[in-house]
Amino acid sequence: MNDEAGIRKHIEEANNKALERMRLSRPILVDIKRAKDILPKMKKNSIYHAGPPIDWNMMCGPMRGAIVGTMLFEGFATTWNDAVRLIKKGGIDFSSNHDHDAVGPMAGVISPSLPILVVKDLSNG
Repeated sequence: MNDEAGIRKHIEEANNKALERMRLSRPILVDIKRAKDILPKMKKNSIYHAGPPIDWNMMCGPMRGAIVGTMLFEGFATTWNDAVRLIKKGGIDFSSNHDHDAVGPMAGVISPSLPILVVKDLSNG
């Protein structure tokens, strides 16, 4: 399967399998918990975000705003400037949601106290 056609066929088969699993899925809401109680690697100073790992200096404005808003919500800071100072000192542990089997809408920010919907797929486990 080293040729290009073989690789394409393999990718197409994998995509079809994934689409079929999505089509047959039966998701149900089973609980609502705080992030720190359901995400085992979340620390007191953790903030998870959408997308791949990224440094604060490379984040777009909406993601920065969501993170600072989350820091105010969590009590990590009381002002925008305090939040940025804490970030620049390394006081916040950023991580990608995908590294923790989590997803979030838009900037996808998840912090320790945030309520999380716990969903189970009855078809695929």
